Amino acid sequence: MAKTISSPEGLLEGLWIYYDVNITVGRIVGGVPFNEKMIEGWIKAKHPDETVHAALIEETKESVDQARDESEKATWVGFKKDDDYGLYIEGRQVKAMLKESASVLRVRFDIAAFKSKVAERLYCVDQKIYLGVSEPTGSDERPIHVVTPMGPRSALKKSDYVEDAELSFTVKALDEPLKTTKEKDRILPSAYVPALLEYASENGLGADRSQENGKFTVDSIEERR
Repeated sequence: MAKTISSPEGLLEGLWIYYDVNITVGRIVGGVPFNEKMIEGWIKAKHPDETVHAALIEETKESVDQARDESEKATWVGFKKDDDYGLYIEGRQVKAMLKESASVLRVRFDIAAFKSKVAERLYCVDQKIYLGVSEPTGSDERPIHVVTPMGPRSALKKSDYVEDAELSFTVKALDEPLKTTKEKDRILPSAYVPALLEYASENGLGADRSQENGKFTVDSIEERR
């Protein structure tokens, strides 16, 4: 006779496996705009849920360093910052990085809808991932081409960066294997999480990855339950 389960006790025990990750990024580039209108557009583009736009816009305005000339803010991007621990990136960027890795490695792992499975099973615990510094190492300027109501225009984009940034964060994975489509092998998080990070180390983290920024080395991965 089938049992009726009325309590989550036991089912929830051991639900997650945690991975404490340490990486060193050669050069990580910030992508948060300092201009208020750009902040609004940036938030609306990245967060489809309109109900959170106002709060996120205000939070972003408060967390970016406003000590910049108004004329420069229009094309200047960088990092969020808090008073206690300095510059940081958001945990959602790590989640997006891992999803992108899964999209590329889907065929190699032979896992159908690998990206969506990772999105539903793998999470970054940290909301803020600190870069270990209170100020950027420097800023780069490069020409960009934009389309305005008055036609194509060129401008200089200024981006803050941090060199040799040591980042620590924790991801948690649902403690269940993923099945391959053909051989029906079972691939555990202990296999696919390090693989996702290994691919991401070359693909990069942060902004301006097309310029070879954001590449990192994985210094350590420690699994715990």
